[in-house]
Order: sequence, then C-alpha cells, then structure tokens
Amino acid sequence: MSRLEQSVHPGYHGGVKYELQTIPVWDAYEHEADCPLCYLEEKLEADYQKFFLGSAVMAPELRVEVNRIGFCSRHFCLLERGSNRLGLALMTQTHLAERRHRFEKARRSAERAAGNRKTRKIRAELDTLIEALSDEERSCMICNRLAADLANYAFTIVSLYRSNGDFADTFRSSHGFCLPHMRTTIGVAREVLRGEELAAWLSDLFSVQDAASGLLDEGLEEMVSRYDYRSTEPATDSIRAALPRAISKLVGRR
Repeated sequence: MSRLEQSVHPGYHGGVKYELQTIPVWDAYEHEADCPLCYLEEKLEADYQKFFLGSAVMAPELRVEVNRIGFCSRHFCLLERGSNRLGLALMTQTHLAERRHRFEKARRSAERAAGNRKTRKIRAELDTLIEALSDEERSCMICNRLAADLANYAFTIVSLYRSNGDFADTFRSSHGFCLPHMRTTIGVAREVLRGEELAAWLSDLFSVQDAASGLLDEGLEEMVSRYDYRSTEPATDSIRAALPRAISKLVGRR
C-alpha cells in the first residue's frame, strides 16, 4: 500500500477515534527532526494562525466557540503577530464580554459569602472562583486542536511502526521525541499495541531516546569546554545549537 493510499484511515482505540495521516508523518521523519511531533506541531500552529485570522472565524458557530474558550497566552501572542489585528480585536472584544459575564457570576457569589463574614464560607467561594479562573487560563482553541492533531499523528507513528517495515527501520534510526511528546506517544502505544509488539516498540523507542540523549550530552559537554576561558578553539554553530536542542528535548519546542 502506498503512502498516499494510507493517508487517512479511521480507527477507535480506548473509545477515542483516531485517523491515520501518514503523509505528514513521513515528511517529518524524512526531515530527520529532533522530534517529529514538534516539527508537525510547528506547521500546525502556523496553519491555525492563518485560519483564526482568516474569514472562516466570522462563521457564527466558530465565533460562539471562540467566545466561550478563547486562547492561551502563547497563542494570543501568536495571533497578535499575525496580519489581521482588526479581526483579532473583534474576537477579543466578544470573548472578553463572555469572560466578564462568567466572572461576574462567580464574583457575586464570593461577595455574598463575604457579606456573611464567615471564613469557611468565604474560602469555599474563593476556591470556586480560583478554580473557575484557572479553567479560563488553561482553555485555548488552538491548544485543543493541536492536542487532537498530535494524538492522531502519534497514532499514525505507532500504526506505521506495526504495519510498515520501512517505517519501522526509519523509526529505529530517528532521534526519538521530546519528553512531552514521548509521553503522548507512549500513551497511544499503550492502547494500540499488544504483547510482543508493544515490547518491541518500547525497546526501539528507548534505544533511540538513549542515543539522542547521548549525543545531546556530548554536544553540551563540547559547548561547555569551548566556552571555558582556557579554550583556544571557537565555538561552531553546531556547538552553539547544543543548548537549545537539549532544552527542546526536555520541554518540547515551546
């Protein structure tokens, strides 16, 4: 079966519907990215920036969702750097009104409790208010979509490993994943693979992760030695890249 023919194939695992999307996954591995899911996430973010600043966001059903969920600080900044500040201002205006309405309801409950001057009741209402504000802070239209997309890509990686010998070889020669995306992919593999398949996949995963970590350790050690005042050799671009690559491996590209 060709890559194109495999490009979309739905399946259910653990009650979650996934779709095979092999073409972008093969593309990420052919670019030999330090983390294929970070590579795909960056491309997705650029697409979502264009989408949410385009004409589609004026569709009533999408505006209702934007008003309710909004964006996290990172993605608000990403949108602000885009080319449609007026469109973003309109979205922000209506989202702010929705947020204000929800906050006022929680605030009135806290104020009523404060009027009774009972510490336990006040603290309980403030706990509710803090939880509501925390939920607001964590909600994001783009993050939600990225999580679903990356779960599909992780499912594709695991499925291709199981069914495509060429991809399994490519996986074994890759650089593994950043730690956050390794967690995502392990979670999917736990649901999709069984027995010997799961054991073999984990063995290959840990091997490529160990190899990548070893290279990063060597790069950091070389960087530290070159920046020592006793060193007479200049640091190269690849040595300077050791630190950002190591950080990305630990926390993802964010």
